[in-house]
Amino acid sequence: MENARTERTFALAPGVVPTVVARTPTGAIHIYGEERGDVAVGVTVEPADAVGREMEVIVEQTGETIRAEVRGIRGETLFNGLRSNMHARIAIEVRTPLRSAIEADGASASLHIERLDGTVRGRTASGDIHIDHLTNGVAITTASGDVRAHALSGAVQVQTASGDITLERGSGDLTIHTASGDMTLTQITGRLDVSAASGDCNIRSSAVASCRANTASGDLLVATPLAPDGNYDFSTVSGDLTLLVPRETRATVSLKTISGDLSCALPASSDGGKRNRTLQINGGGVAVRVKSVSGDCTIRAASEHLPPMPTGAPHATRTDLRSPTTPPAALSLASSNAPPMDAAQETDFSETLAVLQAVERGELTIDEAMEKLASLEGDAHLAPFPTEQGSGAPGGGV
Repeated sequence: MENARTERTFALAPGVVPTVVARTPTGAIHIYGEERGDVAVGVTVEPADAVGREMEVIVEQTGETIRAEVRGIRGETLFNGLRSNMHARIAIEVRTPLRSAIEADGASASLHIERLDGTVRGRTASGDIHIDHLTNGVAITTASGDVRAHALSGAVQVQTASGDITLERGSGDLTIHTASGDMTLTQITGRLDVSAASGDCNIRSSAVASCRANTASGDLLVATPLAPDGNYDFSTVSGDLTLLVPRETRATVSLKTISGDLSCALPASSDGGKRNRTLQINGGGVAVRVKSVSGDCTIRAASEHLPPMPTGAPHATRTDLRSPTTPPAALSLASSNAPPMDAAQETDFSETLAVLQAVERGELTIDEAMEKLASLEGDAHLAPFPTEQGSGAPGGGV
């Protein structure tokens, strides 16, 4: 079967940072950064007669913008009727200078973007996204596609609905959200903000200077040393939290929970009630805040290698000068078996259950749930954490 091939090379003035726009409803988009002073574009369509019959191919330059686009001959664009009616195979390949800005869109098309020092924006409906060695800002959005990423830095934003996210080596300000997909993040440094609804989130072999993580029914595992003046905030609904830190970590953990349990395998002391508890690990230190509805929290020493906190990382330069204290033995805190509920308790339980169900449906944040439950039970210990100005503390939404 013959294919139609369109190739063009666009010259650039010295010092110009081009913007490359690539769009196709199906097929694949490949964009590579190289040491070069022009932009080379190739578009392949198979079968060849689809061009002119079903679609048109546009490869053009307007000022500093290079456009490579496949669209319907009747003006159909990316996310409407063209995709469902098209049976052709499409491939767009772009080779551009390392310093380039990228905008890539595909409905069911896959995206492959690598080796760029410029802002990158990619969007798909069901296509997978593979990005590698991007160093100056990334914004990726997909509905059901998976995202595989390696070596990202700068301001990084990744969002999926049901796709999985895998990132190895990320630094800077990272914001990663998924609804039902799973997240696997390794070798992460800088500031990290993650949230998941029903997907699990695993953060391994990392050194994050601050971390805000929210989950609903997904489990959360975080393996990192703690920066001396970092911000660490974790919220779950029914998912469990496991925090893995170096054995010598000194931390003060504040836990607010409704029915979750807390266990710590490091030397620690504890005070407070079942729902509002403060844990001093190795005498206390870095502030860690945990909010949970019914999820459990486990803190233990990491068995895996954890990288040291980068000296240039935010919140990682101040030395903790407090004198060490002799810690008590390792602590395990578990809930006791409650006696059967009487009629009044059953009414209270029904009202509490309604609040929890509203949280799981996304109608209330964890902070709002805490306030409602405090109102129901007259329990000030359930009030949400105060938000510190400039701390980046979470609002508790999932």
